[in-house]
Amino acid sequence: MKTLIPRILASAALVALGLASARLLPPPLAARGRTESPVASGLVRGEDAVPTRGPWGEWRRYFRGETHGTKDMVVLVVTLKPGQAPHPPHQHAEEEFMILADGSGTWTLDGKEIAAKKGDVVYAAPWTMHGLKNTGDAPLTYYLVKWNNKGVKAPEKPAAK
Repeated sequence: MKTLIPRILASAALVALGLASARLLPPPLAARGRTESPVASGLVRGEDAVPTRGPWGEWRRYFRGETHGTKDMVVLVVTLKPGQAPHPPHQHAEEEFMILADGSGTWTLDGKEIAAKKGDVVYAAPWTMHGLKNTGDAPLTYYLVKWNNKGVKAPEKPAAK
């Protein structure tokens, strides 16, 4: 009995320390949502990136927020299941780069469908219709960097053609 009490007290102290640390230490960079202050320089490991899952696959968010020169910078890695796209081709005011790291599929860019292969990089200017679909038999992984510029007004959405 004498040795049991110190063990219970030590266990309780460790639990209390863990709870206090969780409250006092800041979350990893990726776990922080969009911030009002600029994103700080830092490293986010793949296992620490914040996941979002859907029937299409998964994306993991590394950074989101304001930087020195951008508003709402988003950096993701996206893995698509065979036959899937995260959403239909779309357009928006932000600029965007997509870098195909693994797999094959079909890019949609400005009304054209183009074979997508490992190593490709696509730039979509504001309001350019764009998208990517995995048309291969294995997962497709790409990195996405999207942002609005500070001090540079986004162009108006063009009239429908």
